[in-house]
Amino acid sequence: MYNDLEYKNKIVVGLIMTFALLFFCASVSVYQYFLPVVTIQVNSVTIRQDDELPEFEIYADYSGEQDIVLDESTGYSINQLMSELNQGKGYQLVNDVDNTKEGTYALNLELLDELKEKFLYSWNYKLRFRIVTGTVEVLNKYGDWEEGRFKLLDGSYASGWTNLGPETYYFNEEGVRVTGKQEISGNTYYFNKDGKFDTEKNSVNPNRPMIALTFDDGPGLGTERLIEALESHGARATFFMMGTRVNTYPNAVRKMVETGCELGNHTTNHLKLTDYAAEGIATEINYTRDVIDSIVGQKPTMVRPPYGAVNEVVQSEAGVPLVFWSVDTLDWQLKDAQLIRNYVLNTVKDGDIVLMHDIYEATVQATIELIPLLQERGYQLVTVSEMAKARGITLENGAKYYNFTNK
Repeated sequence: MYNDLEYKNKIVVGLIMTFALLFFCASVSVYQYFLPVVTIQVNSVTIRQDDELPEFEIYADYSGEQDIVLDESTGYSINQLMSELNQGKGYQLVNDVDNTKEGTYALNLELLDELKEKFLYSWNYKLRFRIVTGTVEVLNKYGDWEEGRFKLLDGSYASGWTNLGPETYYFNEEGVRVTGKQEISGNTYYFNKDGKFDTEKNSVNPNRPMIALTFDDGPGLGTERLIEALESHGARATFFMMGTRVNTYPNAVRKMVETGCELGNHTTNHLKLTDYAAEGIATEINYTRDVIDSIVGQKPTMVRPPYGAVNEVVQSEAGVPLVFWSVDTLDWQLKDAQLIRNYVLNTVKDGDIVLMHDIYEATVQATIELIPLLQERGYQLVTVSEMAKARGITLENGAKYYNFTNK
């Protein structure tokens, strides 16, 4: 055991050694900061798709005394080093440029091991070195982007369907590329966030089994997370939204459009429409239609009456197809992710329209688990309209639809 004096002495010695080490490190850092610098730089270039890559300009520069001898035994000087660097010796260019695809690619320089070791050790107190990387910007070979518009090489702007290299775009009447789900000439198409035609989302195979997952009463807190899960698996769903909730979760509605999901109308206040006259029914439907349109510039393509209550007046006032369901998960009653998941897996079949509610966390979690499991069983997860189209069925305003089986 140390007495108090010995203990204090050891503390003092420890502090002195610590400060001495810190002072030494700081001195070395300051000293090295003032060392002359050798800079090796590769210049950035711009090319168009399919152009051959140019000879990249790489040069070395030096700020300091010109007569520094780096190796006393051989007389090797800074001038000799700079000459060799400017001849391309001692380093290599590293890049992954694909001149067939638009984008910006990094041009990196790497010192070869022998030269790197000299800079780090032999010349550590004589020189510093730094590498300045460059880029290759590959532009579209057909013209140039001006935000959402595309100016062709002849000075005109792209319009309508346009192939730009391997990618296909659609430019609207204002010449701006469209994104998300779009109705063009009576057909539905999907474009990613960059406006590129999404081949995966536009390829529903009519010969493979498919189901339509549908969600009522939202959007809710978990809706965006649910959509992200759908998107990550190339799946889509149809959301029957309530007008009283849409303004609370506008980003969820935007994300539905961006990912190719379908917008449905579940009225404003979830009233039993068969209890109301035509005017009341129209008010319930039209408010939700208009508020969704104000957020994303698209109107819902179908209505699902609350409680499945329908009569001839509801059919007349809907203005769009009426979509019901063939599989009711009763998730509002179960509120258990495992029970909901298992029920769907044990019940669903090709052509079914599945009813769920995205306002429940258990339903969101169950769906996230269901998506890959259903796909593993061979099901395509599509929107109601996609399934109808794949089955050769034209959806008619006011008509009722429950499923789209091949039987």
